[in-house]
Amino acid sequence: MRPFYYTLLFFCFFSLSTHAERLPLEAFGSLPDVQHMKLSPDGRHLASTVRVETEEMSGRSVNIVDLETGERTFPLSAKNEKYAITWLHWASNEHLLVGAMYPEVRYRPQAGFRSSSRETTLMTINVKTGKVQPALSGRFLSQFDVPPFRKDHVIDMLHNDEDHILMQMTGHVSGIRGTRRSIDPLIYKVNLDDRKVTRFHPPENNVYSWMTDQQQRVRLSQTYDETQVGVRVRDTEEDDWRTLWEYQVFSEETVSPLGFGQDPNILYISAYHEGLRAVFKVDLDEEPLTRELVYADPESDVNGRLLYSPKTGEVIGISHTHGQGFTFWKDEYTQFQAAINKVLPDTKNYIINFSDDEQKYLVLASSDTDSGTYFLGDREAGSLDAIAYRYQQLPPEKMQPQKPYHYKARDGLEIEAFLTLPEGYTDKPVPTVVFPHGGPISQTTHGFNYWTQLMANRGYAVLQMNFRGSSGKGAAFMQAGLKNWGKEMQDDVQDGALKMIKDGIADPEKICIVGGSYGGYAALMGVAKTPDFYRCAFSFAGVSDVLALTQRYSNRYSKTDVVDLQIGDDRKQLKAVSPVNLASDIKVPVMLVHGTQDEQVRVSHSQDMAKALEDADGSFEYIELEGANHYLTQNEDRLATLRALERFLKQHLGESPALAKQ
Repeated sequence: MRPFYYTLLFFCFFSLSTHAERLPLEAFGSLPDVQHMKLSPDGRHLASTVRVETEEMSGRSVNIVDLETGERTFPLSAKNEKYAITWLHWASNEHLLVGAMYPEVRYRPQAGFRSSSRETTLMTINVKTGKVQPALSGRFLSQFDVPPFRKDHVIDMLHNDEDHILMQMTGHVSGIRGTRRSIDPLIYKVNLDDRKVTRFHPPENNVYSWMTDQQQRVRLSQTYDETQVGVRVRDTEEDDWRTLWEYQVFSEETVSPLGFGQDPNILYISAYHEGLRAVFKVDLDEEPLTRELVYADPESDVNGRLLYSPKTGEVIGISHTHGQGFTFWKDEYTQFQAAINKVLPDTKNYIINFSDDEQKYLVLASSDTDSGTYFLGDREAGSLDAIAYRYQQLPPEKMQPQKPYHYKARDGLEIEAFLTLPEGYTDKPVPTVVFPHGGPISQTTHGFNYWTQLMANRGYAVLQMNFRGSSGKGAAFMQAGLKNWGKEMQDDVQDGALKMIKDGIADPEKICIVGGSYGGYAALMGVAKTPDFYRCAFSFAGVSDVLALTQRYSNRYSKTDVVDLQIGDDRKQLKAVSPVNLASDIKVPVMLVHGTQDEQVRVSHSQDMAKALEDADGSFEYIELEGANHYLTQNEDRLATLRALERFLKQHLGESPALAKQ
């Protein structure tokens, strides 16, 4: 492999001119230059993944930097077409864990055919010896009749045991309880050097998740029965499980365990408080149980993982973004976060991790215009240095700010939205892109989005909204989207565009709807339901047949009642809101882009939609990306998708006069 380099220490920011400038598509469409950065427990090593583009390969490499000597090593590389590195984590000062995703083809005995799947694996890197190997040996995996799909699920790093981790795996082994259709997970203890695996905890009927306390004991399990979920605990292995809470999925009674405190009888949970999710702690010794409110955000659900002090083990906060960074409830860390924010006032500053003595730390600073800058801090030296930039070709001063743009839906419901205007906007109507998110139980937040920035850079106003059914705004708002595909959820999207027309921002003759996954569905449904409103529709990996989507899950999973509850089970209604059945109503150009290895939304959705549009003599273009998945983890697939989007929007919406002169 030819040598390659990237800026690691003291990244320099260059000021650029402020007039409208077309940045290269590759700047937006390429994978991040640097990603997944983590600081080792002793603060000596930095690990990250870096983008590699050489004649020999296109992919990512793991880069480890010794901060004392300056030595850099690249012990592991992954070609994007085979493996996509998804996370890094230091299990100890000696062991770095690398999680990756890859496509696989499996034979399904119960169905009698082969089908593709999305699977994960775990690699280990010993920084002392340089040895790189899979965490699980082929000999261990050969015992499974049906091997685990997910082989990177670490549930406990065992910080008092540097040689082992605990992993949860679901796979069928002869002689172990479970069926080939629904298999209950086991916990294994894995040696990171010799890969010896021992069974740590057996499976139990209907348990889908396990949790350990800080004493490395299996203390909590989550069960399911159709649409009912249960949360159980036990004090010792000899005790019986006792059920703490039971609730129906999507209900306001939902209780999600977050983790245990230093005291093994203190459990932190996420539950609803005044309509929004909040953090509580529960003393398991109390009878009856009471919830003590720890943190609530008055404007949004509190989501994220617990933050622990590496020095004391106490719970100090949650990775919920509030203000300019994560949320801490320990004064020492709140004050420390405030000090960082004072130095970096224009970004949200996330403390990724501390060294064990909490003297060194890593910060990721980002905003709607800053794609992400990594800073390395030293509390003893009083320093905070920029060390890497996630997208070096996207300087913040050339990005466009994302502004709140809330509006009321036609039935009066308040909709949170964000508007990004093109550079040089002069209060005159401009070509506009309506850009609903995927999910649909997901949300758009204030922050950087490379799709949005590309479209704004090309001269378009971009509207992103959290339509009903989105997450983040409480149970009632999320529940309003259940069994609502193509109905009020779809109206919420159009109502944002109508507001932009009323406010004189959007040119009513030049509005295109663009989306991916559920957003792709919304794009197709938008031009089918309101055929005279949008000028065009772009769907990446979009759902076109809602009935087929529900049947796919019914064929593959046992918890089909959850799918019925979320999407619906009325076949006639599901057909009525499926764009594939409404192709004759679509009057405007459509572009479909889909990867053949998409395991989230099968490529057949776009294939069938293209056939339906062809039969209806519709104007459409279909681009099929061979080997691409739902997440565009291959660099060339991202570039191909954005290149198609750029061409499509220019053809049907035009471009800004300032850019047209370049």
